[in-house]
Amino acid sequence: MEADDLWIEYVAVATDPVERRVDAAAVEQGQADFGGLVRRMPSQHPLRAVHLAAYVDTRLAMYEADPQRSDLLTEALLAAHDSVRSQHRPAQRAVAELRLSRVLRVHADAQRRTDPRTAARTLDRAVSTAARAAARIRPDSLDHALGQHLHGLALEQRFHTTGRPADRDLAIAALRRSLDGPGLPAVCIAAGRALADIHADQLDWDSTAAALGRAVKLLDGFAPARMSHRSRERILENVKALASDAAAAELNRGSAAHALAVLEQGRCVIFAQTLQEAHDNAGAAHAEPAAL
Repeated sequence: MEADDLWIEYVAVATDPVERRVDAAAVEQGQADFGGLVRRMPSQHPLRAVHLAAYVDTRLAMYEADPQRSDLLTEALLAAHDSVRSQHRPAQRAVAELRLSRVLRVHADAQRRTDPRTAARTLDRAVSTAARAAARIRPDSLDHALGQHLHGLALEQRFHTTGRPADRDLAIAALRRSLDGPGLPAVCIAAGRALADIHADQLDWDSTAAALGRAVKLLDGFAPARMSHRSRERILENVKALASDAAAAELNRGSAAHALAVLEQGRCVIFAQTLQEAHDNAGAAHAEPAAL
């Protein structure tokens, strides 16, 4: 049975069709079997690296939801290393290394509670892995922003651990490059928020407002867009939070007019998404009235 088929089968079995509740044990078993099947795939299989990446992401997400499950983090780390080895094209290998750097950052944070010295070495590996990957990505690639973002986050985490200003300055530079793109709007906006947080910690409200203002301008990349109701709700919550934070930063620097402007930009995005959802619902009702 192919990996995709196995995963779909377990998702179907794990979901109660009446109550629509997920059986966590069935999902856990499904993911474990899925990971085992992927690891047994031939190293040259064209989909092996793709499935490994999905396995890394799901195991890491499960660990972050339940930090007591250190076995999930170990599995994510092993699969992330395997994913890097499975990629032979430079661009794809760079993205796999970025995923590995994220897992290493989480691993370092877990180690910090019991073994700070080992945690510091793990974090150094996360920084160097992200730096190496980011350097391999072409500046005109959409993955450029992702590489700079994750490199910046690794440097920021090391700054909070060591207190070295050089790490903070390098993090600011990397996050600014990510914010300026090219890249997916969600990645660039996340970089802008991380950059703003660093400046806010320094009470540099001008730089904070500039980073958040740049991120708000990128919100047009989300509207209008066809997406699920749940995805749209999540996006709109982020829009509200981002616009509110940007307005607060403008007020902190004494610019009420700019605060109103960024709130208006956020309101326009929310209005556009609301109209799009109404249009989608009207289309569904017209096609099949029972759907609503």
